Amino acid sequence: MYNVLYIGIIVALFVVLVATSLAKYDSRVTISPEELIARTIHFEAGCESVTGKLAVASVIYNRHADSADSWQEIILAKAQFSCWNGPQDLCELIPGSEAALCRSIAHDMLTGEFEPIGPWTHYYNPNLCDPSWAKSLQKVKNIGRHRFGVL
Repeated sequence: MYNVLYIGIIVALFVVLVATSLAKYDSRVTISPEELIARTIHFEAGCESVTGKLAVASVIYNRHADSADSWQEIILAKAQFSCWNGPQDLCELIPGSEAALCRSIAHDMLTGEFEPIGPWTHYYNPNLCDPSWAKSLQKVKNIGRHRFGVL
């Protein structure tokens, strides 16, 4: 009897893992679009200048403008924004001025008041990684620790 129970548990876990791996984005993240954008800006560029945060926001904004996908689908798509590649429960904003700035930028993005500071659709930190697509970037600009460009 225990063998059947264990097999049932293993099969259920397998189904959950397969369904999660096939999903377009992680639908388990259930925060509002504004909070999702703010957290993404904060955790991708929290130690950067205001310009660095606006550059990351510009990437999110430009991807959304070029797509019919929702903010959630853009941000939570697999391997797109590194802060969402791990345990999502770690991605909570710490109250303070940086969080307030990120929320303000996110609010402006959702209300149409945001103006991107560049045409970029991608970025990476060249000190931490060398993605295969990096050599194809155009309109490259370094801001803080990140390299921004258009694919």
